[in-house]
Amino acid sequence: TMLAAVSGQLGEREAGARGVRELLAINPDFLRTGRGDLQKWYPPEHVEHLLDGLRMAGLDVPVAE
Repeated sequence: TMLAAVSGQLGEREAGARGVRELLAINPDFLRTGRGDLQKWYPPEHVEHLLDGLRMAGLDVPVAE
């Protein structure tokens, strides 16, 4: 998760896409559960920053409602 998010934030699309593939291989339900999983460990502003990075890496993460 972190590698994909950081790569996305840095504009390293290939590394980010690879990280996204690895993330989904480990946790296929991440799109459904990822926000809640991250919220267990990180404050909301950090969660959104991580999810923004994942979006930049190519993961179609829904925006918070």
